[in-house]
Amino acid sequence: SAYKNRGVHALLDAVVAYLPAPATGGEELSGLVFKLMVHPQQGTLTWVRLYSGALRPGDTALIARTGKRVRVGRLLRLHAGHGEDVEVADAGDIAAITGLHDVETGDTLCAPGTRVTLEAMSFPEPLVEVALESGNRADHQSLINALKRMARHGTVRLERRGQIQLTRKGRELAGHLILRHQLAEKLLVEVLGMSWT
Repeated sequence: SAYKNRGVHALLDAVVAYLPAPATGGEELSGLVFKLMVHPQQGTLTWVRLYSGALRPGDTALIARTGKRVRVGRLLRLHAGHGEDVEVADAGDIAAITGLHDVETGDTLCAPGTRVTLEAMSFPEPLVEVALESGNRADHQSLINALKRMARHGTVRLERRGQIQLTRKGRELAGHLILRHQLAEKLLVEVLGMSWT
C-alpha cells in the first residue's frame, strides 16, 4: 500500500513507461470545457483542460458542438482567486479563457479544420426541485435571465411549468441557501419564496 511505500515506485515507473506523454508536439488542439464561472474582476471565465496541442491568447478555436469559431482572449491560470496571465497552455494544462461566448460545459474546443469531439461529462439526475418566486414583474424577468446564465454554466437546470422550476444535484439545504445568496449578491435578483418538492 502507499501508506507503507509498497509498490509506489513500480506504479510510477509503469505510468512513465506505458502512458502517453501529455505534451507531444505537432498535435492538433483538443480541449474540454469543464466549467464556466463569472469572476468579479475577469468576467466570464471558461475553464478548459487541454488534451492535445497548445493554446495561446489570440488563437482561433472551433466549438465542435456548434461549428462556430471563437477567438481566445486572455489565457489565465488562477491561484486562490488571483489570475496570472500565461502565454501558452500545453496538453495536460488547465487554463481559464476570457471572452468566449456561446460555449457550454462539456463542449470540445478544437483546431479549426478539425472536428474532434471529446466525451462530455455526464451529470446525475437532480435530487431536488425548487420553485422560485420573485417580488415583481421586473424582478421576475431578471430572475429568469439570471437563472438562464446559471443554467448555461452548468450550476442548475431551469424548467418552466407555469412557475420557475429549478433542479439541482444536491440534497442539502445549504446548497439552496447559497444559490439564493448568489442570486441576490452576484446577480442582484431578490428571491422572495423557495419551495422544495
